[in-house]
Amino acid sequence: MLTQQQINFTLDISNKVPQGQAYMAHYKVKSMAVADVCASKLLRIPKIQDYLATLRQPAEKAVIATRDELGETYTTLFKDSEKGVRDRVACGKEIAGLYGYYAPQKNLILGDITIEVIYKDATK
Repeated sequence: MLTQQQINFTLDISNKVPQGQAYMAHYKVKSMAVADVCASKLLRIPKIQDYLATLRQPAEKAVIATRDELGETYTTLFKDSEKGVRDRVACGKEIAGLYGYYAPQKNLILGDITIEVIYKDATK
């Protein structure tokens, strides 16, 4: 069983707080150097490692929508009869780009510089 201090420390670590700062926030220490050493020791405790792993599990799952999920959302918005023409056209463009129904822009002009992109067919 973890103490409340250990739980709070581990929560800070999972929220990307530097380990020395996380340690100083929950334990009394005289310097940052001591806090860094103590935090390092604390992070080697198996119970804390296990708790940290459970905190990271949901973050490791796909947070970003898949292409199909985006496609479904755009399709729903596209089919919504209350949406204006501009919104429906914008959704149609997103769907087309998402599924590769048209080739992306091949030329990009930045001032005096023109960048040409040549796409290879991935199916060949």
